[in-house]
Amino acid sequence: MKNALKSLGYLVLIIFTINCANAQRRIPDNLPFFEQKSLHFGFSLGVNVSSFIMDHNLSVYDTLTGIEIRPQTGFNIGIVSSLRLHRYFTLRFLPAISFAQRNFEYKFFDVDRYIINTRIVESTYIIFPLHIKYRSERFKNMAAYIVAGPNIGLDISSQADVDNDVPVDQQVLKVNRTNYMVDLGFGLDFFLVYFKLSTEVKLSVGANDVFNNDGSFWAPPINSLRPRMLTLSLHFEG
Repeated sequence: MKNALKSLGYLVLIIFTINCANAQRRIPDNLPFFEQKSLHFGFSLGVNVSSFIMDHNLSVYDTLTGIEIRPQTGFNIGIVSSLRLHRYFTLRFLPAISFAQRNFEYKFFDVDRYIINTRIVESTYIIFPLHIKYRSERFKNMAAYIVAGPNIGLDISSQADVDNDVPVDQQVLKVNRTNYMVDLGFGLDFFLVYFKLSTEVKLSVGANDVFNNDGSFWAPPINSLRPRMLTLSLHFEG
């Protein structure tokens, strides 16, 4: 987290530097009138690495020695809507479908060996991010930016209502359907001949506990779970 904040600090410095360097003269080559439109639409493609911020208690079971969350790679696809508020500020709404998977590895010690049991938590989120985007002046056909804002997610594949009155090896870890996240990211705008391409890195951190403790075998060692997702996206706007 400290490295991420440090990187954002450097990016803010770069944005202000670009603004100062181009304050007197700016001659873009591509899409010279792009910023004059107040509304832009497009689509977004991305890959994500999803995990949880976990609080746990290993003392629940004498033989339990650890719980590890193994992040897995997923992907996003969505729509981009951008409303120009100011020369440097844009309001963006990016509804999307996000596919994510996290593997929980429970490590038990049994006599003279360790046994690892894996519980897979898969999610299909419909997400509704609303971001404020702050962009630098264009430097030829490129500009840097940062984004921040809230993000509401609905997990339509949540197993929160599944009956866990089954054998232990068939029980699932339950997470609630709704999560609230805060997004923080940075990226670069590239003004091409026919459209604008944006490359973006974004960190999403959950603000609420989504863990559903139903008292089944795998649930008691976990106190809380908050979603965390790192996303690399390509935004295409016309």
